[in-house]
Amino acid sequence: MRKIINYILIVLIIWVALLYPIRSAWFEGVNQIPEDLHGIYLLFLFFGYLICSSGMGLMLYKMCFKRKE
Repeated sequence: MRKIINYILIVLIIWVALLYPIRSAWFEGVNQIPEDLHGIYLLFLFFGYLICSSGMGLMLYKMCFKRKE
């Protein structure tokens, strides 16, 4: 189970690292969708970024603060 969680977190970190430079393109996409869906679009962007950044925080925490057994 722990390996699966680590794999998912690494995938999320890579996803953020690849998409972060083109984040302005996400907001340009707002102009291409109907006006009544703008709020939902931005909500998905917000939660996607929140999930990815928390995944990155967890990975950094695990790397920097290892438990001594």
